[in-house]
Amino acid sequence: MKTKAYPLAAIIAALASVLLLLLASPAAAAPARVKVSAYVVNISSFDVAHGSYLVDVYISFEAEPGSKLPELAFEFANGRGKVDVLKVDPGKAIHYRVLAKLSSHVDLREYPFDSHTLQIKVEDKKKVLDELVYVADSRGSGLDNEIVLMGWRIDGWSHKAQVKAYPDGEKYSRYVFNIRLGRIGLTSVLKTFVPLLCFLLISFMTLLIEPVKADSRISINTGMMIASVMFHVAVASSLPPLGYLTLADRLMIATYVVVGFNLLQSVLIQRAKHRDQHERAEKLYKRAQYLGPAVAAVSYLVALIPTFL
Repeated sequence: MKTKAYPLAAIIAALASVLLLLLASPAAAAPARVKVSAYVVNISSFDVAHGSYLVDVYISFEAEPGSKLPELAFEFANGRGKVDVLKVDPGKAIHYRVLAKLSSHVDLREYPFDSHTLQIKVEDKKKVLDELVYVADSRGSGLDNEIVLMGWRIDGWSHKAQVKAYPDGEKYSRYVFNIRLGRIGLTSVLKTFVPLLCFLLISFMTLLIEPVKADSRISINTGMMIASVMFHVAVASSLPPLGYLTLADRLMIATYVVVGFNLLQSVLIQRAKHRDQHERAEKLYKRAQYLGPAVAAVSYLVALIPTFL
């Protein structure tokens, strides 16, 4: 059997054809890279109940050196804004000033010592990741040092570019500017914990009232229980309906336990006194003096455990 030999010219022609096909096929164009910067000049109307806020911000888009700025059509992924064009450098940069109403998720588990991150999320309306990539530019980005948000402490900012994938499989480049906020600690203590401390002190003082005045102990602790509930209602009214307990809720529940325990001991002492069980009343009186603080310590410790987990 003879082996069929291919002429050298045919082999060269086949290789040349393959090379021509490779050269003729269009190469995939690299996505345009655009530097994004944001400078926030004001933050206002932060509504914890809805997680909404207003930001006044300068946003700039700039082409990287050696490239041309593509046509852009940006939008906010977490809200809407009024956009004013300030300056256009054709093919190189474009600068905007935006007043936007945005929203972010708020986690109130540690209220009244909660902290939040307000975000500005920017995406292009049309260009997917294969066409446009944002690059976070620290030059020109930041927070104005005159920003004041009543009741809140501004803890700093950060920004980054990331990829956002949608359920339909499309991916977009997203620029995210983060503003970190924390509550002012002194205000939180004065508004929340000083009233609780007063309720506890008054309830604990009833432990010193002797059994013969057990009815006075009952009256005082009943008043403290009602005051605690009313205070809790007032605190909760400033928050949206939540599916979890805040730190304030846990501390209020601990207060109910402590005041309720002192009230129960007072009722037991009064009952023993009416039955002429004076020795039992005296034992309950002495026992309550050390059990009350112990119950308080355990109750508040349990209330604080989730904070440290």
